Amino acid sequence: MQFWRWIALIGALAVAGCSPVQPFGAPAAATSSGAADPAVASYLDSMGQIRQQMGDSLDRVNGLMGNADPENGAWHQQVSTEMALWQKLYQQARALNPPPQLATPHATFMQAMASYDSASRDISTALGTTDTNKLVAAKQELQTAQQQMVQSNQQLRTALGQ
Repeated sequence: MQFWRWIALIGALAVAGCSPVQPFGAPAAATSSGAADPAVASYLDSMGQIRQQMGDSLDRVNGLMGNADPENGAWHQQVSTEMALWQKLYQQARALNPPPQLATPHATFMQAMASYDSASRDISTALGTTDTNKLVAAKQELQTAQQQMVQSNQQLRTALGQ
């Protein structure tokens, strides 16, 4: 494989989807309106923590991809650490139990987290094998995850009457 094609694809990841949708963390407007119900407040807090950690990780990955150095072992380790975090956050999200009125935004949120999890696995495989097809797949998964996260935000606002 050509080294420059590899670099170009890694750079494309940064442009395509390693920047968080703003606001990515806890939906600020959502936390005030639904907080009267303890189950809603608890869910929003847990979901917000996961979203915040994911957004922070996406920022770090964006920086790593923007300064890609696939020949550097330390760079590989940093990317691998972030990919492991995405997988961990997906598992944490799977453990959430949304209140009934938040089932729809939760389902969309889970689709986004599953897309991030899948992208992390493809990126990890690509780092180990230099398989550019995996990077292309990860780019699409990241774009899909971004769209799903935006949709989840909109659904959450609607479910909370905002």
